[in-house]
Amino acid sequence: MISKIIRRRAGRTAALCLVFALGACTKAKLVKKPSADVQPAAQTETGWMDEPDIHNAQFAANPELRPVHFGFDRYYLDEAAREILRQNAEVIKKKPEWEVLVEGHCDERGTVQYNLALGQKRAQVTRKYYLMLGIPGDRIATISYGEENPVCREATDECWLKNRRAEAKIKTPLTRKASSTESMQQAAPQ
Repeated sequence: MISKIIRRRAGRTAALCLVFALGACTKAKLVKKPSADVQPAAQTETGWMDEPDIHNAQFAANPELRPVHFGFDRYYLDEAAREILRQNAEVIKKKPEWEVLVEGHCDERGTVQYNLALGQKRAQVTRKYYLMLGIPGDRIATISYGEENPVCREATDECWLKNRRAEAKIKTPLTRKASSTESMQQAAPQ
């Protein structure tokens, strides 16, 4: 039984190595170029504008922004995903005060490290498409959660599809917890 599991994992590892080796030799486009009416965001000398700092920030989902889903082991945007991102971009453009965090997520299959890297690729390709749609780069950051934040926990294809996603969250004001001293002062009669 154990040798069967080891052989299966060795086979998967060999297959992944082959995929990576072959993938390094090809130059596939991840995102189609936008149409002529799409204005790209400003660029710095080193490329797309740097991402905003997300440390010590709190982000929350917004019902106006829909997630996009990806195929198994994929991070390219299909036409349905691009249409959702175009709609999301229109909402984001109307709210210039919004800072957006694009989260990349994966299903539970694969190693933790692999899923973190894949989730980051999903977040970055989504961010790049937002930039091509005219959202300024200093308003959009990325993060990968890999397989750590599933929306569905069943081991089914339908559930795994829901977990393979990129979703945009909006920066919200930090909620500060009162210290124990402040709590005691508020509770004490005056």
